[in-house]
Amino acid sequence: MQSCKRCGECGEMKPLTEFNRSSKGKDGYQWKCRACYKAYNKSRYKYDMEFSRSKHLKRTYGMAPEEYLAHFEAQDGVCAACGRPETTNDPRTKQVKNLQIDHCHKTGKVRALLCKECNNALGLLHDDVERIRLLLSYAELHQLSDIEF
Repeated sequence: MQSCKRCGECGEMKPLTEFNRSSKGKDGYQWKCRACYKAYNKSRYKYDMEFSRSKHLKRTYGMAPEEYLAHFEAQDGVCAACGRPETTNDPRTKQVKNLQIDHCHKTGKVRALLCKECNNALGLLHDDVERIRLLLSYAELHQLSDIEF
């Protein structure tokens, strides 16, 4: 029984322990070594994520990735409400997420880019300006009363 195999991708001879098992392979192993298979999947995942994001932007907000980038640059890469950069990490990629797109749910018009916290707060308050004012008054009142104690 053979103990080495040539990778169909990089062409190197490697021990069978460097190949994943496959019931489809004639010898019971995949045709790519683990390193090549991992590199292929990583590049494919990145492409799929970019393509998927592009489709999502167009379908949901009617905007191209270039338009998102223009908004991002116009805001200097920070939230339009609080002025802070996004800090939430994507659990899969471990990278900082993009700013979220704030839009009017009635008209679909894009307003600005917000961090996750500001976008969630605005959504939870249903974009109700009066409710936001009341909550701000409440927060200011209790912040002042906490300091006075």
